Amino acid sequence: MPPGQRGRFVVLNFDNADIETVVHAASEILGFNYVLAPDVRGKVTVQTSGRIPQEDVFGVLLAVLEVHGFTAVKSGSLYKIVRIEGARERAVPTIIGSDPDPNRTSDEVITQIVPVRYSSVTDLGTLLRPLISSRGTLIAHRETNILIITDAASNVRRLLDIIRLVDVEVALDELQIVPIRFADANDLATILNQLFASGRIRRAAPSAPGAPAPPPPTAPGTLQPPTGPAPRTPGETVGSERAPLIVAERRSNSLIIHARKLELEMIRKLINQLDINIYGGRRVFIYYAESAKAKDLAATLNAIYGVQAQPTTTGPTPTPSTPRRPGEAAPYTPPPPPPPSAAPGAPPGGPVAPIGELGLIEGQIRFIPDETTNSVIVTTFPRNWPEIEATIKQLDRQPRQVLIEVLVAEITLTDDLRLGIDWALKAGSYRVAQSAISPPTIASPSRELPSPTVPLALPAGGLTAFAFQSDRFFAMLNALASLNRINVLSNPHVMTSENKKAVINVSNSIPIVTSQQVPIGGTTTPTATATTSVIGTQTVEYRDAGVILTVTPRIGERGTVALDVK
Repeated sequence: MPPGQRGRFVVLNFDNADIETVVHAASEILGFNYVLAPDVRGKVTVQTSGRIPQEDVFGVLLAVLEVHGFTAVKSGSLYKIVRIEGARERAVPTIIGSDPDPNRTSDEVITQIVPVRYSSVTDLGTLLRPLISSRGTLIAHRETNILIITDAASNVRRLLDIIRLVDVEVALDELQIVPIRFADANDLATILNQLFASGRIRRAAPSAPGAPAPPPPTAPGTLQPPTGPAPRTPGETVGSERAPLIVAERRSNSLIIHARKLELEMIRKLINQLDINIYGGRRVFIYYAESAKAKDLAATLNAIYGVQAQPTTTGPTPTPSTPRRPGEAAPYTPPPPPPPSAAPGAPPGGPVAPIGELGLIEGQIRFIPDETTNSVIVTTFPRNWPEIEATIKQLDRQPRQVLIEVLVAEITLTDDLRLGIDWALKAGSYRVAQSAISPPTIASPSRELPSPTVPLALPAGGLTAFAFQSDRFFAMLNALASLNRINVLSNPHVMTSENKKAVINVSNSIPIVTSQQVPIGGTTTPTATATTSVIGTQTVEYRDAGVILTVTPRIGERGTVALDVK
């Protein structure tokens, strides 16, 4: 504003005067130079009820110009009288900060650059835009989170008061669960955490508290680059600068995010750009079984993932030109259409249930056994394959085996064994020697082989059993055989896998008569006497007789073996 002489008063009285005349009179009173734009035309009426201070004349002039759509813009040592619409394109005074400039008159057109600390600059711009005058402008710059307002100083002051009330720290942190459709949630969480940990994303993030704010200029109209963070508000600590917390939830393939509202907007934007379907649909994976049968693996996997069992298996398939390792993807084939898009809040992958749960839609995952190559062909989306492959590897393990030995012998019952060999063992008459080098011997006075047996705790009912080390037990039997007290009839053994039935059959087929017919006499008639003989017949079946055992072993995790013997 041009300086005026304090203590002097003037009276303004213009009736339908040209606007140029009013501007000239003001310049004579205040002593400023001016330039009129060619389109500055109009009639002006100005009346003051009394004397006004000379320093208020310039404010009256700006009010008169504003009413007629004009304004005065300072340019060097003079003022340009132009239309308000063109003022924003000229070098109007620029103020940086959230406080109004007390040196600006009410109707002077200025530009105010306002840093927004907590609110969304987009939401704040939407709130303030209806309050801007028809000749003013408001720009919301999301990247730096600032508002650029060009309007009359009085209206700018009003907008700053509103911003001061709205831009407060309220409900900054939010917790959201974002489902991931195509990418892996763990990979996305790692990428996002690395970006925010570097600090670069947070400095560019909208509405990051403590973001650098431009300081006030050293002189009116001069712009200064940011030199440091804005001052903290009361209660704000260094802890408020923490990065967003992003955790991957593997079961539902989702991200759990705890961050500020505008950081969530940026995170969602990054997720939308990263969570893309790079494969275009399902792919074919082949797993070559090493221990289990492919047919059994496919049936188990179909039961686990809720897929109906395939009715047929593949026949001979052409082998690939180069061998592939277990789990390597087969050559790419044109994929089927991708699954339907998920509704907001739906689980990843559309309406399909999460992998590993029952009720999976048939067709998303298929398991086909190929008996020729003993492999399982899996058709699924690539994001599902790591979990499926891990499940297959746990099922495809080397089965444990059990060696079952049976000894059938005849025992000569002497005074020591007249109650049976089990009673002799229980009474301690015969025990296995402790020496692992020399063969067991018989002590003549006591007829004992020194080494105790261990009785098993079994329920009452007449059943008695003992636990032996097999080599010591057979050593005892060999010692008895050397005394001609045992005749070993059979000693078969068989090896079988866990939960697989094994049959020990040491027998002969002998004929057994199951039925027979014998003659019971003849018949006599009055006219003739005849005798009919009935020939005796027998029905014979051959049946196995001997040692026939059916054994099914069950092996525990600690190596214990339970036998189902029949």
